[in-house]
Amino acid sequence: ETEQRSAQARHAEVAEALREEGHRARQVAQQAVAQLRQADKARRRAEGDNSRLREALAQASKEMEEIELQVKERVKAAEEAVAEFESRYEEAAGAAVARAEERDSAKTEAANLRDQIANANTQNAELHTRLLYYQELCETQALSLQGAREALMGEKQKRKDSEKISRLEHMSAVNARRKQNLIQQQTKREEMAKKISSNSIVSSNTNQTLQCKPKECCRMLICEKRGGGGVAK
Repeated sequence: ETEQRSAQARHAEVAEALREEGHRARQVAQQAVAQLRQADKARRRAEGDNSRLREALAQASKEMEEIELQVKERVKAAEEAVAEFESRYEEAAGAAVARAEERDSAKTEAANLRDQIANANTQNAELHTRLLYYQELCETQALSLQGAREALMGEKQKRKDSEKISRLEHMSAVNARRKQNLIQQQTKREEMAKKISSNSIVSSNTNQTLQCKPKECCRMLICEKRGGGGVAK
């Protein structure tokens, strides 16, 4: 009903606009007729003088042509406006019908949606009941799982302690082997030092010196050059 009232109001506005445009067109036509009459009177008054008559006649003819063109243009514009208003009115009427159909379709769809919402609420209630059941079941299982987890943590702690003891024993064995290796290396170094000391080339009793060739020098001997030859110390 609101759309129909709106369409009727628009139709009334269109009709009022058409009446106003027709009234303006009639006024223009009346003005044109009055101007034509004035031009005709001027033409008649100008007949007494040939030169002024020709000029006035030409001017009047020109003005009459311009007025006729203006009248035709205004009438054409008024006709176009009327056609446009009629087209708009038809479109508005068609839109009102389409909106009424859309409104009916929307009502049907709303009813379907209400049914779907009711079904969804029923399903939600059933799901809520199931959820409570599974929640209680999960809580029971969680308690059982907590006990199993605590037992497992105790076993894991025992296993960690055992692994830690094994690592400490392994590190102790490694350190013992390293210590033994260091002792062996120290013994070898001491034996090497004794051999170097016993194989000394210099004799403390005879003060005899020996010439040392470069290729015969060893890393464990310190050579000092004196008088062109190497003396082993």
